[in-house]
Formats: sequence, structure tokens, C-alpha cells
Amino acid sequence: MTKDPSPSRQDEAARLLRERARKRMETTPGAVDIDRTLPATPEAWREELLLLQIERDIQAEELHRTRGELARVRAGYRDLFEHAPVAYLLLDEDGVIRDANPPAAELLGAASAPELEGQAFAEFLAPSALEQWARCRAAQSAGGAARAATELGLHCDQCPLRRLVRMECVTEVACTEGGGVHGLFALIDLTEQRQVEEDREALIDLVEASPQLLAGRLGVKPVDDAEGEPTP
Repeated sequence: MTKDPSPSRQDEAARLLRERARKRMETTPGAVDIDRTLPATPEAWREELLLLQIERDIQAEELHRTRGELARVRAGYRDLFEHAPVAYLLLDEDGVIRDANPPAAELLGAASAPELEGQAFAEFLAPSALEQWARCRAAQSAGGAARAATELGLHCDQCPLRRLVRMECVTEVACTEGGGVHGLFALIDLTEQRQVEEDREALIDLVEASPQLLAGRLGVKPVDDAEGEPTP
């Protein structure tokens, strides 16, 4: 989350702006027609100063209101992020976890989401998935197939049972602090779905092979379903 600039940063920004203005004034003295812009009378000076003060107050009020709205929007997004049923990870361009929600912590075997921050996502991958993850990161860095989904196997000390997940890039976010681009990724657990598919295929194979197995146990030739005759 981006934090509001501190007073020291504001003072530094004002100082740098003043230095730039002074440098421009010294290098291009004719850039501003001072005689045309200065008020002609003390009353005009007073009115101009009052207007400048009011304008500054209006800008401060609008800035305060905008910051409040931005804080409410961020709080809303944060609440959605924390309570989403899907596991989400925020990874930086080096593949390091910068943020995570509770479902992601549970999926990766961490005690809490903050525990994941600062750890490389590759540490939670099975050895067989490291090459696939490297190709995925290379494609994202090159700007191609940045949102393509990829299936990866998870394996870590905290979670000894390997799990299969589909990883999808939801969006990319430009980071204001430190630069770089962060990606928000969704992790969808495919372990049970893949296990059901494998069990179904095994059951189909068993059903197809059962006539031959039964005939072999009975010592007879299996019947050909198409002809109704024993298989030669």
C-alpha cells in the first residue's frame, strides 16, 4: 500500500521546486514579465494574497478529501483481498512474495500470510516445477503471455503432500515505492480435481479389462461383445 508523503518529504519537494525555479530565473531572466504580473496597488496586493491563501486552502481540502476517498477504496480492496476464497499472491519482478492472503498461506503451508512476505515463490515449488516456473517468469519479463495460466506442483517442508495448482496472472501493478512491476496471481488448487480424473480413468480401464480378467480366472475364453462369440 502506498503511504502518504511525510512532512520531511514534502519539505524536500518544496525545496527542490524552489531551487528549480531559482535556477530558471537566473538562466532565463525574461521568462516572466514581472511588471505585468505584479499588483499595482497595496489593495491589489492584499487581494492577491488573500486569493492565494484561499486557493491554497481549497487545494488542501481537496487533497484531504481525495486521500480519504483513496484510503476507503484501499480498505475495501484490502478487505476483498483478505476474505477472498481464492488464494492470491503479490509477486515482484524477482518472483519474491510481497503480499498474500490467508488462503494462499494455507495452500503454501504457512502459519500466516505475513510469514510468506519476503520469501521467493520458487521455494514452495516441487523440483520438477522449477523449470516451468523459470519459463513462465521469462515470458512475463519479455511481455508475452504475461497472463497465461500455468500448472505447477507445490512441495515444501511445511506442506509435505504435493499439491497441483493452476497459477493465473490477474493483473500487473506498477509499484510506486522502489519501482518495478508487481503481479497479482491467483492460485487454484487442482489436486482433488486431478485425483478424481485419475481415479475415473483408472476405473474405466478396470471396467474395460474386467471381462478378460474374469474369463482368465474362470479358465474360459472371453466373449466378443460385437459378435457374441468367444474371442479366439
